[in-house]
Amino acid sequence: MKLRSIDEATFLLSRVEHITIIKNKENIERYFSKIKMTRRQIKKEKRWIRAGLRITLNYLRLIIHFTRIFFYGISSILIFSVFWFFLLSVMICSNFRSREENKKNNQKYINGLVSITIVNWNGKKYLKKCIGCIKMQTYKSIEIIISDNGSTDGSLEQIEKSHPDIKIIRNNTNLGFSKGHNIAIRKARGEYTLPLNFDVFMTENFVEELVKAINKDKNIGSVSGKLLLEDKKTIDSTGIIFHNMFPKDRGENEIDNGQFNSITHIFGPCGAAPLYKREMLEDIKYENEYFDEDFNLYVEDVDLAWRAQLSGWNSLYAPLAVAYHERGVTRKGNTERLKQYEIIGYRNRYLAIIKNLPLGVFWNNFKQIAKKEMMFIGSFTYANWRPYRFYSYIGTITLAGKFVKKRKYIQNKKRVGNRYISSLLFPKKR
Repeated sequence: MKLRSIDEATFLLSRVEHITIIKNKENIERYFSKIKMTRRQIKKEKRWIRAGLRITLNYLRLIIHFTRIFFYGISSILIFSVFWFFLLSVMICSNFRSREENKKNNQKYINGLVSITIVNWNGKKYLKKCIGCIKMQTYKSIEIIISDNGSTDGSLEQIEKSHPDIKIIRNNTNLGFSKGHNIAIRKARGEYTLPLNFDVFMTENFVEELVKAINKDKNIGSVSGKLLLEDKKTIDSTGIIFHNMFPKDRGENEIDNGQFNSITHIFGPCGAAPLYKREMLEDIKYENEYFDEDFNLYVEDVDLAWRAQLSGWNSLYAPLAVAYHERGVTRKGNTERLKQYEIIGYRNRYLAIIKNLPLGVFWNNFKQIAKKEMMFIGSFTYANWRPYRFYSYIGTITLAGKFVKKRKYIQNKKRVGNRYISSLLFPKKR
């Protein structure tokens, strides 16, 4: 095309430039739209990738979860099988008649006298108030014996000044609950014995109500009152239950709304403030031990109650006998004490089973025992990993040989049938 003039050429050039600019703008806009589309696609793809990763991770978690369940399930079965095979072997090996008999105690006891025994170890904070509550009892035929386990807080000096009538036994070292009380009980002269924790404060008629209850029948060997915590509303214990061979205080941590206001038979009383008939203690003791001194701490009250039940002694709950348990020196809020309980307490539970569980009761309730034991083992292997609990198994195995001899004697004195013991340990649901 021929240009007619410079002006026309200039005009055409400007038109071309304008068209070029427009086209470039369109291209740029198209590119930006493509970039935006690409970004959206990338975002979508990222969402899909993230979703895919989440799904994959969830599947992995499920696989790990089921693997753990399988592993801990198998481990629970193995631990139960091996450990209970060991326990059963010990029980079968000791299932022979023993010729041993308790040495008869010819000591004469004062009728109606209640011997209150207190094991003290640095209990200055509580002891004065505890003894004050004893002195205020409506039941007046009481003697107090303190077995001191080497206290260094001046608690004994305080008692000696204010209460010279109290008998004090000085032990050079901390002998623990069982041995400390055994020493005091052997010195006691009463027809009844009341081992008392120094952080338990009795209401005025506590001892009177317990004595009334224990005399309701000649076969009643022990009585429990109603123990409340320091808030005077929450139940600490209304006696021991031992369902599936796991000890528990009846009504523990429930608010007292009168649900335990009836006199009833129980497995045994809580060791914080039980009343025992001395005749029963002499009947069930082993080698001059009322509380088993190998237990030292925890489950000793359960063991004593079980021996009493095997020998034909019953236990009663008296709701009008009320006391308050501060639990100031127990495992409340104390991680170390909780750990100690889970090692020593669980060990003592197995040792009590070795001593007291009749073979017939074991075979008749094997399925229930297996189920509960595997759930228990699973609770500290899978649900709540606490490897230190395995020390309870080691402790049981270490002491098992010593308990063979004890089992022979206890099973030889058994005066009740397996059906009755089964009803206490494995009650049927109503």
